[in-house]
Amino acid sequence: MGAEPLLPDAWGVDLCVIGAQKAMGGPAGVSAVSVSERAWERMAANPAAPRRSYLSLLDWKERWIDGGRKAQLHAPAQLEMLALEACVERIEAEGLDVLMARHRAAASATRAGAIALGGGLEPYVHGGAATAAPVATTLRVPAGVNASEVVAKALAADPSLPLIAGGGALSKEMIRVNHYGIDATRGVVQSSLGALGAALSESGRQVDFEAARKAVTETWPGE
Repeated sequence: MGAEPLLPDAWGVDLCVIGAQKAMGGPAGVSAVSVSERAWERMAANPAAPRRSYLSLLDWKERWIDGGRKAQLHAPAQLEMLALEACVERIEAEGLDVLMARHRAAASATRAGAIALGGGLEPYVHGGAATAAPVATTLRVPAGVNASEVVAKALAADPSLPLIAGGGALSKEMIRVNHYGIDATRGVVQSSLGALGAALSESGRQVDFEAARKAVTETWPGE
């Protein structure tokens, strides 16, 4: 949500739940739900559906939607609601199309910059932009290099960078460069690649910082 089109009605999605903390750049712990008529009917026909609960969608429908949206079921988390309001206002000011374009640009620039940087980094998704997510770029490290160690060295230089090693079995071979929300900027992309390059260089890998910078700038001009 906020990084690419989300069309639950057109796609026939019966239940769609989003979080605000990723591409929207809003608060964690806040969700929005869209429910199709078919889903409402299925829930209403289920005698075991949760009722008298904050998590009961049927309660929300009966007491909030059908009740004219006048009184909420429970006291909302006020600070989170104010943060969400500020988030939505910021998105409206920027424009949703502009926001999505910014995420696409960040993804393309990160991918191009990582390839130009060298050091043995390779995009983990090989289908190009059509199959890669606009919110993060996954990179495979070369044989003999531990991804977790590379990320640790990069974060030691700048803990604010949105870098993380893969989880579980991928912790030694995959690096994820996040570029969503406030991190979907050319400056963050450049800094992330620069830190990864420095860490790879310490491991004895040859990297080309200038080529990476140029690739990012050419892929994402005029930011």
